[in-house]
Amino acid sequence: MPGPPLKYKKELDDVVYKLSLAGLTNERIASHIGIHEATFYDWIKENGSYYHASLSEALKRGREGAVSKVVESLLQKATGYEMNEKYYPADTAAMIFFLKNKLPEAWKDKRETEVSGDAASVLSEIAKKLPV
Repeated sequence: MPGPPLKYKKELDDVVYKLSLAGLTNERIASHIGIHEATFYDWIKENGSYYHASLSEALKRGREGAVSKVVESLLQKATGYEMNEKYYPADTAAMIFFLKNKLPEAWKDKRETEVSGDAASVLSEIAKKLPV
């Protein structure tokens, strides 16, 4: 039988920061610190019953740090990098992914074609070009 719910302690801020920096979900963070996920949300949401701003900020900082690590790694993979005296060349897939997300208008796969005129004449022109 589980014991009483864990009460918030300031020391949890650092634990939550490190767990979110490691990429854990809110559900896994709550489980790791021994509370129900709903309690965790009460602690981190501004309109929660037991909101703790410092805990919410620690979670946010950890998430931002994790995203920064991934962005840095993606950029290295897209541009090439050296590690332990070995050079790793740029990866084309990483380049494409980066460019599609950073410059979507210039790098999108979808092409739009505008057709003018009435549908019947357009279809007639297409039909003329088809092999018999």
